[in-house]
Amino acid sequence: MPKFSIITPAYNCESYIEQCVDSALAQQHDNFEVIVVDDGSSDRSAEILRQKYGERIVFIQQENAGPGAARNAGVAVAKGEYAVFLDSDDMLAPWALQTYEEILRDHSPAWIFANTSTFETEPHIKPGELSIDIYKNYVTCRNRRTVATIYGTCVAVGRLEMIRALSGFDTASRNAEDIDIFIRSSDEHSCAVINTPATVAYRKHPQSLTAVSDGLYRGILYLIGRAKNGIYDHCDRRLLLNYLCRISSGYAIQACRRGYTTISWRLYWETFRWQLARKRFRYILGMPALLLKQSLLGKSRK
Repeated sequence: MPKFSIITPAYNCESYIEQCVDSALAQQHDNFEVIVVDDGSSDRSAEILRQKYGERIVFIQQENAGPGAARNAGVAVAKGEYAVFLDSDDMLAPWALQTYEEILRDHSPAWIFANTSTFETEPHIKPGELSIDIYKNYVTCRNRRTVATIYGTCVAVGRLEMIRALSGFDTASRNAEDIDIFIRSSDEHSCAVINTPATVAYRKHPQSLTAVSDGLYRGILYLIGRAKNGIYDHCDRRLLLNYLCRISSGYAIQACRRGYTTISWRLYWETFRWQLARKRFRYILGMPALLLKQSLLGKSRK
C-alpha cells in the first residue's frame, strides 16, 4: 500500500498539466501513487494525460462537477494513507513527500499545510532545514498563527481515513469547500504548518482557482451560512467565530474595493452581530463609509 496518494483535479489545464504531473512523478520518496481526475475538460488535457503518462498514473474522467467533486473521485480510489492534494497549475518540490514523511513520523498530524514558493512561469524553489508548528486543530491554528500562509487544498496533506469519515468535500459550493472540510475536522484532528522548506511551487496567474473573484466571496458566505446552521457546532464556538469574523471582514473590504459592493454588504451584515460582540468597532463603523465612498465614486460592479 502506498504511503501517499497525490490527487490532482484537472480542468482545461493543457498549458500546465505536464509540469504538474512531472513534478509529482519526480519525488525522492518512492512509496506513492499519482491520481489525476479530469473534470470535464474541453481542451487537450485528457489527451495529454492519456498519451504521455499511461499506466504511470491513475487517470479518471468525469463530467464537470467542480474541484471538490473531482477530489472526492480521487479520494474514492486512493490506496494511500495520506492524500497529497496538488492543483493542476502547481508543482511539488522533489523533496515534498520526504518532508511530509518526516513530519508524520515525528508528530502524526491529521493535516499538513505546506509552505509555498510562488512563480509565474518557472519555479525557483530551494530545499532547507525543516521547521514546523503544530496546532490542536485547524480553527486553533487560524486563530493563533500570525504568519501569512496559504491555507487551501493546493497545499494540504490529509489523512485519508479522516477525509472519508467526513464524507469528503462538500460539493454544494465550488468555493471554500476546502476550508469547510478543514473546519469540519476541527475536533481532535491536529495540523502541522510547515515554515521551511517550501514543498509546493504555487503558480500565480489570473485563472488560479484561488484568485480573488465573486465566487470566492460567495464561498465565504457559504461558510458563514454553515456556521449559522450548526454544521460546525462541534468546534470551539469562540475561536470559530473569531476566525470567521476576521476572514469575512477582510474579504468584505477587498470585495468593496474591487467594486463588488452588493456582496460586500452581505458579508458585512451576515456577521454584524458577531463583529459587534467582539467590539470590532473600527470595522463596524468604517465599512459603511467605505461602501458609500465606492458608490459615490461609481465603482460598484454589482
